[in-house]
Amino acid sequence: MGLVIFNASFVAYSAVQVSEIPQSVSQMDYIDTSVTPDQLDQKMRPFLIIIPVITGIAQMAYMYLAYRIYQDFGWLVFKRLGADRKIHRYYFYYEIFVCLLKFDFFFFVGFSIQLLILNLSIHDVETWLTVAAIPVAIVFIVIGVWSTRHEIHWLQALFDVGIVAGAAYFGFKLWRIWDTSDPERALSFENDRKSLTIFGIVLYLS
Repeated sequence: MGLVIFNASFVAYSAVQVSEIPQSVSQMDYIDTSVTPDQLDQKMRPFLIIIPVITGIAQMAYMYLAYRIYQDFGWLVFKRLGADRKIHRYYFYYEIFVCLLKFDFFFFVGFSIQLLILNLSIHDVETWLTVAAIPVAIVFIVIGVWSTRHEIHWLQALFDVGIVAGAAYFGFKLWRIWDTSDPERALSFENDRKSLTIFGIVLYLS
């Protein structure tokens, strides 16, 4: 089920890229100036449309396979855990928790790298904070899994504090992406706001 949601996010991301990539490419200095932006868009658009079409077809296959696997795994879980419904429910919550942490790591790293590429400045404190946030996130993910698996309550509380801080961090980053008070910064995010917002919202909600 996690893979179904994960691939669905790629469908949405690839659909957004249909409008963002031609805008970014048309602004590159090494593009042939004899080709107008409209001509470039007409040449690129068929290839860009193919990407969400293929991921959409894969999404339908994922949904079907996930349903069949879910039916089989239900019996395997029953044989492994027994008939206790409470244990089944706890195990289900644990698997969802671990799955979310894995996907959070992917989206967090992807989100941070995009921010660094679009707005990289060694003299900007925010750049170094973004770099430092990546290993900190890895540490908190490990803490979350370890504390849950071994039922260490104080470590789980520390992880919860990190989750609240992470939500504030991504809320701040989303505000910076859409903030137009700094024209230079706003220009650097002009063609990538939609895709970055998708990454940020997924992380903020999860």
